[in-house]
Amino acid sequence: MFTRILNFLIHIFLVIFVFLAIIVLVILFFWQNYPKTVENYWNKAKHYLHLTRKPTQKPLVYSGFGVNLPPYRIHGLDVSHYQAHIDWHALKQMKIGRDSLVFVFIKATEGEDYRDSFFDYNWKESNEVGFLRGAYHYYRPNVEPVIQAQNFINALGNTTQMLPPVLDIEERGDLDIEVLQKNLQIWLNLVEKHTKKKPLVYSNRNFYTHFLKEKFKKYPVWIAQYDDLNQKPLEVTNWIFWQHTCKGQANGIAPKIDLNVFRGSLEELKKLGIGN
Repeated sequence: MFTRILNFLIHIFLVIFVFLAIIVLVILFFWQNYPKTVENYWNKAKHYLHLTRKPTQKPLVYSGFGVNLPPYRIHGLDVSHYQAHIDWHALKQMKIGRDSLVFVFIKATEGEDYRDSFFDYNWKESNEVGFLRGAYHYYRPNVEPVIQAQNFINALGNTTQMLPPVLDIEERGDLDIEVLQKNLQIWLNLVEKHTKKKPLVYSNRNFYTHFLKEKFKKYPVWIAQYDDLNQKPLEVTNWIFWQHTCKGQANGIAPKIDLNVFRGSLEELKKLGIGN
């Protein structure tokens, strides 16, 4: 009797162990290949479970950016409502050795009608303290591209002094790849017509390689790759921004942040932000 119970418990343990191992492997696979998408859903889960840290009452001050920086001179970050209230003055004044943050991409919209609750605040404050700023739209494959483009355009208004607009695409949805590519092109055309700037295409290395690289070569790339910093990002001739971590830290921000580098000089970056 004791042997039967023991064998039963062992079998239960093995089933649970295998189940957990499969979950861990799936999470590791998606984290390696779709880091930004995983981060996006994790942040949403924390928000709904009320696990997001409350904004600090005093400016947070760090002794460093929390991660090793790749060998590029121009550094920046990207933010959304997940970073909650940002002390932009503290952020702009942060300087570690020769390194400081000079540009920021701010989430503006997502899908059909979602507008980031901190966009207006971040857009205004980042500009007032002197950041070179840009805005991005998180694209939902199963929503009409014209509607998504209009959502983004409405949020931007008639702003001209900004970095190129960004199409953040990380999901295929249930669409054929040809249909997705056609829809993305519609969004890009409409936003370029409105802003008079050629948009950036943001995606992780795996998604860009498989679904975007051949069709969108003429668009500059903002690539997400969190591998060894000694390894260069995706070898495409037109990548100009590299998101190298989602575990950074910076003065005036409580949650972790995405850090980026620009592949060029400060003068070249400033030219991207000049209105037409």
